[in-house]
Amino acid sequence: MSADPIGESMRRTDDDVLGRLAAIDHRLHQISTQLATMGKLLSRLDEICTTSKH
Repeated sequence: MSADPIGESMRRTDDDVLGRLAAIDHRLHQISTQLATMGKLLSRLDEICTTSKH
């Protein structure tokens, strides 16, 4: 899992609202995907900890 650099890939003008919203939406999707992956890993670690205690 590799993280993309923080920020937009290109400088946008102040009046490019749709472009900025698209960039924000794309970044939020990336973050959401990474969080889902981390959530799965944490769940698996919980399972391992629970089974190792028994």
